[in-house]
Amino acid sequence: SGNDLTKTASTGWGNAGAISAQQLASGDGYVEITVSEINKGRMFGLSSGDTDQGYADIDFAFYMHDASAFYVYEGGTARTASLGTYVTGDTLKVAIESGVVKYYQNDTLLYTSLVTPTYPILVDTALSTIGATITDAVVDGGAWARASIELATGDSIPTAVPGGLLPQSTVDVLRVTYDDRELYALGSAQ
Repeated sequence: SGNDLTKTASTGWGNAGAISAQQLASGDGYVEITVSEINKGRMFGLSSGDTDQGYADIDFAFYMHDASAFYVYEGGTARTASLGTYVTGDTLKVAIESGVVKYYQNDTLLYTSLVTPTYPILVDTALSTIGATITDAVVDGGAWARASIELATGDSIPTAVPGGLLPQSTVDVLRVTYDDRELYALGSAQ
């Protein structure tokens, strides 16, 4: 439940991810997740568009390696050596603050990007390892309102979901809410 995403497709990049249906037109905003495992490869962050589910499509991303090390990637290019390790329960945040992209672990600034973001901005993810998760995702700031998505297995995904996150792979949606309003439930749009 909550704002969670789990990869059910086979291990490998490019076959699982999600984007936000909402976009940040201008100003400050961020996406933050809570780490739920340290042995699965995945990326999340902010992008000005979405052409595929590959990690190179994410403009500003944290890469959580399957060996508990993590890195900053921008447009598929590593911007940092390992930033150290992460543990279950850590929060990782990619934020735009006064037009500058910043990366945080547990509210500690780790890296400031030299690349200027292009608006509109959306949340983008790529999952590599089967069972990899994006957990307790929070999207906030600017014109974004808090969105929530609940995922499970069993149903097929619609091609469009109004509000919240838009799953791009074979992940099943139980409920999507936006501003505490249910937008999608059990396979039928509201």
